[in-house]
Amino acid sequence: MKLLRVGPIGSERRIVLLTGSTESYDASSVFTDFDRDFFEASGVERLRVAVGDGKLPKVDISNRRIGAPLSDPQKLFALDSTIASMRVKETWRFRRNQQSS
Repeated sequence: MKLLRVGPIGSERRIVLLTGSTESYDASSVFTDFDRDFFEASGVERLRVAVGDGKLPKVDISNRRIGAPLSDPQKLFALDSTIASMRVKETWRFRRNQQSS
């Protein structure tokens, strides 16, 4: 599931794009924004339930502006799997070299 903000700047709609699918749903009627309050109030789980229950209307987002999914990010933590894998290998190599010394 991907969270999107679609439409003109300042008038974006909250959209959910299902992973592995081209189906997208407008979550604006249920959620005011994808912000800190949304995540603190178990918004992702509530969003899954709303999609599963068919409470969100399907929308076509082709040829529309797609903006940043979060309106006001306070903290951002992202980790690329390749970088994480390299870091694990480096740590393992370092520990192995220390044990053999």
